[in-house]
Parts: sequence; structure tokens; C-alpha cells
Amino acid sequence: MKRKPKIISIFIVLFILFMPILIVGCDTSNDAVTAKIIYKLSDEEEYLSVTVNVGDNIYPPENPTKEGYVFDCWMFDRRPFEFTVMPKRNITLTASWLKLYTITFLTETDECEAPAPITELANTRIVEPQLSREGYFFKGWKLGGIPFKLSVMPSVDLTLTADWEKLTNLPAMFIDLKSDSGEKINLSSVTRETYVKSSISLTNTEEEFCLDNIPSQFKGRGNGSWEASKKGYKIKFDKKQSLFGHTANKHWVIIACANFDDVTMYRNYLAYSIGREVLDGIEYSTSTQLIDVYVNGEYCGVYLLCEHVRVGSGRVNIASDYGVEDTGYLVEYDCYASGKRDVDYFTVPGLKYPFTVHSPDPEEYDSEGEITEEVYMQQVAFIKDYVTQVYTSALNGDYETFSSLVDVDSFVDMYILHELFKNADTGWSSFYLYKKPGGKLYAGPPWDFDATTTGTRGDNSSEGIYVAGSVTDSSNKTSSELYISLYQTEGFRQAVFARWQQVSNQISTFIDGILNNEMYQANKTAMGKNFAKWKNKSQETAENDWLDDIATLKQWLLSRIDWLDGEWQ
Repeated sequence: MKRKPKIISIFIVLFILFMPILIVGCDTSNDAVTAKIIYKLSDEEEYLSVTVNVGDNIYPPENPTKEGYVFDCWMFDRRPFEFTVMPKRNITLTASWLKLYTITFLTETDECEAPAPITELANTRIVEPQLSREGYFFKGWKLGGIPFKLSVMPSVDLTLTADWEKLTNLPAMFIDLKSDSGEKINLSSVTRETYVKSSISLTNTEEEFCLDNIPSQFKGRGNGSWEASKKGYKIKFDKKQSLFGHTANKHWVIIACANFDDVTMYRNYLAYSIGREVLDGIEYSTSTQLIDVYVNGEYCGVYLLCEHVRVGSGRVNIASDYGVEDTGYLVEYDCYASGKRDVDYFTVPGLKYPFTVHSPDPEEYDSEGEITEEVYMQQVAFIKDYVTQVYTSALNGDYETFSSLVDVDSFVDMYILHELFKNADTGWSSFYLYKKPGGKLYAGPPWDFDATTTGTRGDNSSEGIYVAGSVTDSSNKTSSELYISLYQTEGFRQAVFARWQQVSNQISTFIDGILNNEMYQANKTAMGKNFAKWKNKSQETAENDWLDDIATLKQWLLSRIDWLDGEWQ
């Protein structure tokens, strides 16, 4: 029993002697003053090592770099490490990396430099590079020959190739349709009733005529032609815009041209051009420009760009005021008018169809807030009374009264143009008249010559009096009551004969100047491309068919001129 105190004393002495050594050798002791942080780039590769006082604030070092990767964070025990204060022990942190992916672009041409590669993290939003190449349309990028839309970075390296479409000789109009939220709108959803937002670009033409994303609005147009597969459209720019050097205006149209079996695409072009360049009794006829049209990047065919028939500078240039009776008026003989509001049209006794009032515009008069419907209808009554006097005198064979109320030269030239083409719509629709303030009634401008020449309803031969005849067809569309009556008066017939002798050779020369082999060769690719799309033909077949059809049109017109030479002498 006496040995136990001695043993205990020995242990106490030994513990006191070795306690400092034990404290120094143990890093996890409550009295430790420093510890280490070891940073590793991977499990095998050390980045750096630092010694920090326990309890001090700690901060991450400068981010390391690694080719093909982006540093993400430092990980401890497979979780992101939060840098706060130094713990009472050594710690090892390992770098976490995010892989970078690369998209390489190829243009496959020396005419256009390839964009720099894009290297980004997966799912990063990407702005798709756009390219420009003279004579070509950049359709986008392809991956392995398949169109590829680039919006976010994929989680794989890619090589994309530019998708080019060769443009024809025609100027190219690019129309982008968008909703209010900025999403693209399909062309198939466009209606005639409502404008949608759009932007217009023009390229493949003289630099001075090129446009780049000009704000505009877009909707359908046409009556019978709207039922066709290839439709026409209206363009309304936010601000007045000149196209191809013509007078600036907000309103333009693109005409499908190929409707009513116009396999030449040239009936409207020729009619408007002859009215503008040869028949100077017609004060105004729209400008004409054939263009290739692309909507939302999709090729839609060849269209005829024209000025919309409106009152304004460079168009039907008459003053047209609201609330003034003897102001300028623009009206249209229009079989479709009766389906509109009462303020939109009026009827004339003895005529099958009404007249639509285009100016002053019944849809806009009340926007001024000063003119009531009652006052506006007084204006409609005024122009109705005037047009009634004109037509009544013509239908009754009173050429003297008729001549006192109208500009005879315009009515003669308009008749020659319509009869030359055998226009089936003269007594149906799109026959415009305008009255100058305090002045006479004029015929014009010419419009809608799709259903003419070889596509005329009824008698489509190159012989015979058609517009001033009594020709009808199965759809009960008639020749013009106006010109049938006028042609029976000696005064009008003699005016037509005399005028024809002045212009016959000029019209022949003009047609020869447009419809020639040089034009055929220049335009056959564009026309072939159009009919390859809309008639499901091969490019070669479509080109050859168009060459045959345009030659037939020329021969028909020249034969028509020969026949009229014999008739009107």
C-alpha cells in the first residue's frame, strides 16, 4: 500500500517534463497558432501552399488558368469552399473547372472572310455571325449539310459551314416579319385586314438604292388574286421612303405577277411602262421594278414593285381636302365595292358596279376630329353627281357634253392601252378616275393588267374590238359600259383613230426595246427560279418554258398592233 504514492509521483513528474513536447507536436491543439492551405489544380498537380494564422480572414488566390477550361471555384470535400476564417487545421482545396467549347466557321469561298471561332461555356447565349457576299444571299449556317440555328453554345465542339444562295440579276428585297414581342411571324398568317410589323432591306442593286432594315408594316392585298397561291402584299413604311430613286412615300405594293396564268410575269410591267413612257395623255402611271422577294429568309419569287395608287406628290398629284366639295377626288370602278361601308362607295344609274372612293379617304377623314360623317357624305354626293353626269352623257351618246366634263386625251389613251391588251377588268374593277379641284375628270392611272393578252377572258385572240365590244365570259364579267358607249360615237372613234396613228409605231418600238434577246438572257434565271418554285418545275424546264412564253407574248402584242393598224386608220 505504501508503493502507490511513489508510482503516482513518478507519472506526475514525467508528464510535467514531456508536456511542452506534446503541445508543439500536435497541430490540432487548442493552442495552435498557424495552419496550411494547400491548393491543387487536380488530384495530382499542386498549385500553391500557404500558411495562415488560425482565426485570420482568408481569401482565395488569383484564379488559375487551364487551356480549354474556365476556373469555377475551389472545392473542399466535394463541395464549394467558402472562404471565411482560417480553421485550426491544415486543409486541401482542389480546383473545379468548366469546359469551354469551340465553334469554328467556314465560308468555303475566298470572297468572304470567315468569322473568328467562338469559344464559350455550354448554354451561353450566342449571337449568330452574319455574312455578306456580293451576288449571294447568306441563308445561315449548316452542320453536316443540315441547317443549324445558333442561339446558345452547345456542349460539343462544332464546325459550321456557310449556306449561300446565289442571287439572280434582279435586286433582292428582304422582308422580316415580327410580332409586337419580337417573334417572327409566318407569311402564311398575314391577312389583308391587319398590318404586321416588318423591316425592309434591299440589296443586289446600286449602292444608292440599297436599304438596311427600314421599319415598316406589311399586309396582304388584292381581291381575286388573293385566292392564288402566290399572293400580293402592301408595304407601309413608318416614314416616307424612296425606292429606286422614285418619289418618297410610305405606301408601296409588291405584285405577284404570275396570277391569272401570266406565265410571262410581264403583262403589268409592259402595260404600266407603256402608259408611263408612250401614252402621255395618261398623266401618271406607276413605276415598275422587278425584284426577288425573300420573307424571313425564305425565297418567295419574282414580284413587281409598284407605287400604290394614291393621291400625293409623284403619284396622282391633286389636292384632296376633307370638307371641301370641289376638291380633288380619286375613285375606282370596282365590282367589290358593295361589300364596304356606305361612306366607301357610291352607285351610278346604268352601271353594273359601284365606284369606291379612295380620296379623300373615308377611313381617315374623321381622324382629324373636325369633319363629321354628314359633311364627308356631302363630298361623296358631289363626286357622285359629277361622275354620274359624265357616264350619263357617255351612255346616251352625248359626246359633246362628255367632252366638256372630262379630259378627253386621258380617256382616249386609257382606252387605247386597255384595248391593246384586251383587258378583261376594264368593266369589272381597278379602273381609276380622278378629278382635279375645280377641274375636269381624268382617266387613270392604269392598274391591274393580269387578265390580259393571252390570258384574256373570253376572246384572247390578237384580233377584234374587245373592251369597247360586248364580249362576256362564263363568270359574267363584261366589257366596259363606258367604252362600249363611247366607241359608238363618231367623235370618240375619230379621236382614237387619230391618236393611234401617232402612237402605234412608238408602242411597237417600245415593246421591241423591252422584249428582246438581251433581256431574255438576263432574266431567264430569275424567271426560271420563280416558276421552279411555284410550278414545281426543274430550273432548266422553267427557264425554257418562260423563254417560249415571253416570245409568245411579244408576238401576240405585235400581231395585235398590226390588227389595230388595219382597224384604226
